Amino acid sequence: MNETAQSNESDSLSSYTIVHSTIRDLFDAQHSALEEVRQKAEKQKLHYVLKSTHDKVCHELEEEKLSHAKTAVLLAKTKDEFQFLKDENEILKEQILKDKQTFETTLRNKQSKLSRETKRCDFLHSKCSEAERTIEGLSDTIQSKDREIDLLKQRLKNQKDNMKQKLAEIDINKMQQDYMAKTLGDSIKT
Repeated sequence: MNETAQSNESDSLSSYTIVHSTIRDLFDAQHSALEEVRQKAEKQKLHYVLKSTHDKVCHELEEEKLSHAKTAVLLAKTKDEFQFLKDENEILKEQILKDKQTFETTLRNKQSKLSRETKRCDFLHSKCSEAERTIEGLSDTIQSKDREIDLLKQRLKNQKDNMKQKLAEIDINKMQQDYMAKTLGDSIKT
């Protein structure tokens, strides 16, 4: 049971790491693509823009919008996966608590038998002490994991806020680029 709980907690941390890495990679890719579009817009301001170049940039912008939409879908999916893992973690914590209570009840029963079974007193006493150390270890582990979960929740909230801010910046940059493209398009037409 201890190995299963530790494995599930490790899986939760591993899943968080995967989610975090995926979000970071997607953000970096989107940021790189946005930077590329921004650089192309700057070149267009300095040089005469051919219609084919303009069309190509418009096509790339549409691809970036599609990429952004895919990123948003992936983010939503990642959030759902995180919520699922969080719920699984809660279920495991409840199971551990139930198992701990069951174990404590069993321990009390064993301790009452100790007084009647004097021949096995030393053996059972050492086993009970070992079991109590295990329970304390589990309690410490549970408390440690609870603190870790709280830290992860805070990190996720901070990352979510950062992503919202970055998305807002991207939207502003996109509007600026659209305006620049339209202005350049209007100036070319005239």
